[in-house]
Amino acid sequence: MAYDGLLIHYLTNDLNKKIVGSRVDKIHMPEKDELIFSLRAPQNNTKLLISCTSNYPRIHLVKEGKTNPSAPPMFCMLLRKHLNGAKIESINQPYNERIVIINFDSKTELGVQKKEMLIVEIMGKHSNIILVDKSTNEIIDSLKRVTSQMSSVRTILPNIEYILPPNQTKISPFIIKESELKNIVKNSTEPINKTLIGSIQGFSKVSIYEWLKIAAINPSTISNSIKDIEIERLFLTLSNFINRDIEPCIYTSKNGLLHDFSPFKYSYYNDLVCTPYTSIQEIVSDFYRIKDRDDRLKSYSNDLTKLLSTHIKRNKNKIKKLNSELKQAEDKDKYKIYGDLILSYLHQMPNRATEFECINFYDENATKILIPLSIKFGPLENAQRYFKKYNKLKNALSLIETQLELTQNEIKYLENILSHIQTSTEVEVIDEIRNELFEQGYLKKRKNKRNRNQPKSKHLSFISSDGYKILVGRNNLQNDYLTMKLAKKNDIWFHVKNHGGSHVILLNDEIKELDQIPDRTIEEAASLAAFYSQEQKSSKVSVDYTFKKNIKKHPNGKPGMVTFEGYFTLVIDPDNSVKQID
Repeated sequence: MAYDGLLIHYLTNDLNKKIVGSRVDKIHMPEKDELIFSLRAPQNNTKLLISCTSNYPRIHLVKEGKTNPSAPPMFCMLLRKHLNGAKIESINQPYNERIVIINFDSKTELGVQKKEMLIVEIMGKHSNIILVDKSTNEIIDSLKRVTSQMSSVRTILPNIEYILPPNQTKISPFIIKESELKNIVKNSTEPINKTLIGSIQGFSKVSIYEWLKIAAINPSTISNSIKDIEIERLFLTLSNFINRDIEPCIYTSKNGLLHDFSPFKYSYYNDLVCTPYTSIQEIVSDFYRIKDRDDRLKSYSNDLTKLLSTHIKRNKNKIKKLNSELKQAEDKDKYKIYGDLILSYLHQMPNRATEFECINFYDENATKILIPLSIKFGPLENAQRYFKKYNKLKNALSLIETQLELTQNEIKYLENILSHIQTSTEVEVIDEIRNELFEQGYLKKRKNKRNRNQPKSKHLSFISSDGYKILVGRNNLQNDYLTMKLAKKNDIWFHVKNHGGSHVILLNDEIKELDQIPDRTIEEAASLAAFYSQEQKSSKVSVDYTFKKNIKKHPNGKPGMVTFEGYFTLVIDPDNSVKQID
């Protein structure tokens, strides 16, 4: 869900219970727009993260810190000067808006008591962190200074009065009266969902949809057409909606892709998988930790993705050109017939003609044929040109077929690497892919060397419902290691059919035949092969499987490329819900 005022309301309530009374022990600034406060308390020490990034501005507790720069930024030094040792008195949220105010009580170097506020404005690209002297309401400083040239609405500079962002004239859901809600609904000609979003403080689109669903009102219903009894029901469900017990959830797709989170279970997301949490702090921390990891991985591997996509596109264009040349080469016999007929009718052919029609005695029906001629040459020279073209195409045919096979194999190889990048969750895995591309000549310069025999990152391990261990490679280096080094001849090998993906090994320690291994275990291994592949977002994916003894290294020698025989195919949905182990 959006980091809306409603979510901040629950976070603020929880922070008041957990960190009010704590003292600031350390302040760090690991990123240019992110702060981490280390707080100490008699019962429990904790860390508070405050971020004003344009993509994910937020405030919540975290378990671990981050690597800090060698020299702290100026704003971090300022906060240390003012807030080190300060006690958190209270945390509040004005008007249910996306603003959190942390009130501090501390002392100056001379022992004089002072009260200061750290104001966190969570407003997308306009997010900011502002330190304010509570006694004078003057800004001490801010992470982002805003001049009058930058904004005509509000200036944020040291030594001027702090003013809250302009009120959007919305009503707080915690104090709204039924008569006010009725007035809002009856005076609007817009759909009810738009009316409520524009009138109720702190409600995002998802929150409005959930509220309307509980009230059994269609979001697209025109507001002024809603009956009084429905408005009464809408008002009554509002109190239940915002005051219910917290049941935090993270939502993922059936394929395990991160989607959203909410302070309690939303029926709006019934088609997604809900993972329940006990703490709203933990759910926000986990969600953004995963989101941050995914974004950083995407950024880190973006150049490789572009490189591979370019090579794949180039090779596919080459395939089209080769197929065109192949079609032309397959017509080579036509040019030999042209040459033979010209020689056969040489005495009848006019000199310097553009074409010549004759009986094709190579055709069993003896049909007429029209032979194109070049006026630049005589009949004998035209015949020689056709024989030369025939021989050239004859020699080219085998070369074109070889090039087609090589190009198709290269596309498979590149798509396989691309699928590993798309399913990677660790920088180390991407590093090994990068090194592989250096070794294969796709990147110009290799930065460091690694042992090719055994990967430095670790493959994934799972345990099937029937107790069988399943191993999954996450790049070609791991695939080669699992299939060609670790797997024994009677282990079962799985791979998505005709697409790039991970090698999956089902360990068959008891040396059982395929029909002796439980169907459920075979299906779980196949579903992992489908999930860790290019077809991750598809349904009904074909997966090939066979004994490892039927696998051979591909003649082209490229990492992760194999040939196999004596295999079976299973159609399955991608799934990674199999229990993962270390």
